[in-house]
Amino acid sequence: MIVKSELSFWESYLPSPRHRKLRLREVKRDFSATVVEATGSEVPVAIRMKRRSRWDGPSDYGTSKILEYRWYNNHLFVPVRLSRFRRLNGERQRMVTPKDLHYSGSYQYGQSSDDVQRRFDEWAASWLLVDGRLHEEIGEPRYVIMTFGLGCNHGIGWGTSLSIDHWYNSNIHRDRYFRIDQEEEARKAGREIAERRGDTKAFPHFDRRLYERFTILIPEAIRLTPNKEHGTGCEFINKAEALIEAAKNPAVAGLGLMALVSG
Repeated sequence: MIVKSELSFWESYLPSPRHRKLRLREVKRDFSATVVEATGSEVPVAIRMKRRSRWDGPSDYGTSKILEYRWYNNHLFVPVRLSRFRRLNGERQRMVTPKDLHYSGSYQYGQSSDDVQRRFDEWAASWLLVDGRLHEEIGEPRYVIMTFGLGCNHGIGWGTSLSIDHWYNSNIHRDRYFRIDQEEEARKAGREIAERRGDTKAFPHFDRRLYERFTILIPEAIRLTPNKEHGTGCEFINKAEALIEAAKNPAVAGLGLMALVSG
């Protein structure tokens, strides 16, 4: 499918051969790029995620209780809801159609038509039209242990939880990320963190197999290696977490964090 759009950008140029200093001018030009079209048999489902409710998991993708990740050219793609686009109005929960595709990339001063075309091509490559349904490229799903508040069940919900994400957060230590085929290891690590923080209400969250809901159909699609790909997180947050685990008391932890910030 060909996607067309009129795009504006600032182009650098020399008014004449006698000039040495580049000038800038705004240029509007029509650009086109290709979104790959395929049938379901050509781009098989690599992963299925069961949702406990319509809104469970990544909320901008899919609407049913099963979210399917399709495998194309060594990348994962998922169906997209209109809520994925902040610039679009209307029924935000409906699925995206080809007519909804709108490129709003950012540009730097002094770009050329080739630069804009390259960005437009990269944007179009992030989409896949499967049996007429638009899919967007997404990162490999992964478990991440999240902590909230000052421990001892102080925080959102029960203070420690196991969540699903599709990208790394630079503030979170690599030891808190797990592949979706490491559900047991993720629950064990989360339980240990909850114990150290005193988040007793989180224990059932990790003791029950609440997150065993991924079906892996293409094993080679599971490729994450957090210990090699990710970093050690934010130094301040690491110190704060160590303080919370040692304090075993929200009030004491709060005072310690105040000292940490002021120091």
